[in-house]
Amino acid sequence: MTKVRIDKFTLLCEKCTILKENRERYGSSRPIKQCKVCKTYTDSYESQAGGDIVCESLCNNTLTTINKIYSDGRYNDKISDEYFHKIITEKCYNVTRKTCENDDLYEYDDDDTLHRQHLVKYTNKS
Repeated sequence: MTKVRIDKFTLLCEKCTILKENRERYGSSRPIKQCKVCKTYTDSYESQAGGDIVCESLCNNTLTTINKIYSDGRYNDKISDEYFHKIITEKCYNVTRKTCENDDLYEYDDDDTLHRQHLVKYTNKS
């Protein structure tokens, strides 16, 4: 049997005290976590299947694209930058096209430049 420790002053358990402090400090009772891609701290986030935290759909698409690149049989440590960027372009197109089919609010850009720029920025960081 687990004992729950109650704070003498607030008369709340430890978990409820943390939730109350978060709500007073940040305006939200959700925990504040850091996005793996853009490193932004936020309380509005999603979690990917691997447990990575992402803050918005662009960051989610970036990590999905990275996972697809690393699982691609053509990718290895010795490929040229030109070939790597060709794979990035292909994977960005596929992920963005799939996102557009599922989400009517997402506007598709033929060049997909924003997604590609976000992805290149992330790959240079890691």
